[in-house]
Amino acid sequence: PTPWSRPSDTPSPPQLVVRPVRFRAAARVAPNTELIVTRGPPRPVPSRRTTRPMGEYVPVPVRRLPGLGRELTPEARFWRKFKATVTLKHLATTTIIALAPQQFAVNASMHVTVYDLPSCREARTLNCFKSPVHSLSFRNDGQLLAAGDDVGDVHLLQPTKRTALAIMKGGHSRAVHAMAWAGDSKQHLASGADDGVIAIWDIGARAVRTTLSGHTDRVRALAGYEAESALLASCGHDHTARLWDARSGKCVLTLSHAQPVESVLVLPGGALVATAAGNGVYVWDLVSGGRALASTVNHAKTVTSLFLAASGRSLVSAGLDGQIKVYDVGAFGVQASLRLGSPCLAAALVGDTHLLTAHADTTVVVRKRSKATGDLGAASVLPQSSGLTAGANERLAGFGGVPGMVVEPQARAEQHLGTNPGTYRYFLRGGRHLPSQGDFVVSARRKTQFAPYDRSLRKFRYKEALDEALKSHEPAIVAAVVEDLVQRGGLRAALASRDELSLEPVLRFLARHIANPNMSRTCARMANLLLELYDESAWGSELNSNLLLRLRQVIEQELTSQQALTKLAGTIEAIVANIIQV
Repeated sequence: PTPWSRPSDTPSPPQLVVRPVRFRAAARVAPNTELIVTRGPPRPVPSRRTTRPMGEYVPVPVRRLPGLGRELTPEARFWRKFKATVTLKHLATTTIIALAPQQFAVNASMHVTVYDLPSCREARTLNCFKSPVHSLSFRNDGQLLAAGDDVGDVHLLQPTKRTALAIMKGGHSRAVHAMAWAGDSKQHLASGADDGVIAIWDIGARAVRTTLSGHTDRVRALAGYEAESALLASCGHDHTARLWDARSGKCVLTLSHAQPVESVLVLPGGALVATAAGNGVYVWDLVSGGRALASTVNHAKTVTSLFLAASGRSLVSAGLDGQIKVYDVGAFGVQASLRLGSPCLAAALVGDTHLLTAHADTTVVVRKRSKATGDLGAASVLPQSSGLTAGANERLAGFGGVPGMVVEPQARAEQHLGTNPGTYRYFLRGGRHLPSQGDFVVSARRKTQFAPYDRSLRKFRYKEALDEALKSHEPAIVAAVVEDLVQRGGLRAALASRDELSLEPVLRFLARHIANPNMSRTCARMANLLLELYDESAWGSELNSNLLLRLRQVIEQELTSQQALTKLAGTIEAIVANIIQV
């Protein structure tokens, strides 16, 4: 009788079917392969954990600790997908990034470099300047680039040519730090300089059309209205942002700040204006006469750049603290934050796929965001009877199909492409085949790769296992190893017999994570054992003494906070009880 039949049953000749198997030689099966055997009635496939031989070491399960903050919003997940992919190094610091369709330009002293998007390859370097360039601005069609230099001249260039089309003089006497095209106009350009003057240029006549005077200090940024070319917003180091009527040459509105204003931005609709002064971002309502609608201070240092997200519903700020903050235009609350790593002098967003940032270390970093993959198409949809999950469907979409799947016939050359004996594809045939329902899977034994702390625990080296867990700098791993040591009764042995050098990482971990609610119980157990095992002579080194003092301060601060929260909870309960009685 077979193992699947009862003694009273009449055994039937078993049918053995072996389906695709990879062979390295005539009678040798390649490693990490599976034999799919169909024999008798279907049986459930045993899991790998139940088939583990008795006495084999089981790795320490590391559980993910629950997050302390609130759940990430869709906006936060969107910005976290930006990853630095290209770093462009320049000879001097870049202070401005100008955008155009399919390209962008940056300044570096007396050079202007134009890059293509999305390849981020250098398309052209413009070396026609005799003084450093401080401002850049592309026209809406991307066919003309305006640049302001250190002596007050305004250059008109074509991105495809190395020489300037025209150099317009006479508008400024000092460095031009701000440049903007007047709305949707292709003939009028506005420039602001350190002399406090804003000049409106006529491109056709190559001359100043209007001069706007009112700033008493350097003009730092300009912003034009998309729908109205006669309106212009400016800001400067005189602690003001101003709204101008270019036709009359008069200032129609002045917005006062407590600090120099570095950036100004007109929000969609034209009724709101955002400004950056110091480390704060302010939003003003122009319809109500310049009323301060919202203000927020979320940067540690000066905010250098303001821009809108692709959707127009989010306001983004970048600062010298190396942070990017994303605000909701409606509620003006922080939705997301992105850490850049170094002071940011300028930033720009291209669509929803490229984030450009210029840093104080003369680099321009291009961060790309990969778009979500679309549907795999109708040809890769599994039939309902296949019994496979959508994840298996995605993995097998490009490998010719799965069991029970109907695939459209291909050309004969495509069907046999690379399957001739002796080819690498012929060697890999059958390696991605999945079992059908009712198949019995004979799994190959795979060698388990253990983490360093697992290898130490496997050899009962408790002290070494704890040290390896601390080296990972992952609280979840340390908590899992400590829990395993407690179950083994080896936590005391892991903490005992340590010198000043080996005590330092333990104390540093405790001082950093003892106030973490997810780690407080684990750290308290370790701290109590340390105080029980070692006396004052063990804390002889200055570093360990400082860490122990820091641990005490953290505990005292946490106890103070808990006592204050307890008092607050009692007060709230009393207020609620009085309200209910009334």
